[in-house]
Amino acid sequence: MLERLMAHNDRIALLPQALTRFHSRSAPSISVGDYLRRITRFINVERSCLLVSLCYIDAICARHPLFTLSSLTCHRFLITAIAVASKCLCDSFCTNALYARVGGISLTELNILEREFLHMIDWRLMVSPPSLPRWTLIHPVHARDPLRVLHQPRQDKRFRHIRHRRRRLPHACPAPQATRPTPRNRTASHHRAKYGLCGSSERRGVE
Repeated sequence: MLERLMAHNDRIALLPQALTRFHSRSAPSISVGDYLRRITRFINVERSCLLVSLCYIDAICARHPLFTLSSLTCHRFLITAIAVASKCLCDSFCTNALYARVGGISLTELNILEREFLHMIDWRLMVSPPSLPRWTLIHPVHARDPLRVLHQPRQDKRFRHIRHRRRRLPHACPAPQATRPTPRNRTASHHRAKYGLCGSSERRGVE
C-alpha cells in the first residue's frame, strides 16, 4: 500500500514551498517493506504503534496538503512516526539513539525530525476510534474489532518467558528453615540450665 502511494506521489511535481525536513536529497536504496522489516526486527515495536503511525499520515496530510509521502519522505517519516507513537502509547520505549541507528540517520537528525513532526501534527498524537476502521483493512485479523489492536499486547517469546518465570517465582522460593539461636538465646539457655530453671526442672518442682 505504501509503495503504491509512493509511486503515485513520485509523479507529482515537487514545489519549493512543499519541501520539509523529511525530504532527502535522493531516495534510499532500501525499499519501504524492507525498511519496516528492519525496524520491527531490531526494535520491539507494538502493533498499535504501527497502526497509529499510519493514522498520523492522514492527520499530517490533512493539515498540510502540500506534503506527500513519496520515496524522498517515506523512510524518514516512518521512523519518526514510530518513535513518536511508541512514546505516546507505550509505558516503555527505546531511546532516540536506537531509533536513529536502526533508521539509518543520526541522532541529531532524528531529534530535529521529531520536533518537526510534532509541530506538523500540532501535538495531537491521540487517535480517535472513528479513524481506525479504514486502516484495519491492511490487517484483516482486526477488521471486526479495530480497537482490539490498541489493547492487545504483542506476542513475543521474550515476554512470554518473563511472564512464565514470574508465575514460577512463588514456587521457586526456598522453604523456610529453622533459625539458629542467637548468642543471647544460648546464654539464657545456659543460665537456665545452670540454676535449674529448665523446663524439666520446673515441672519437677511443681510436682
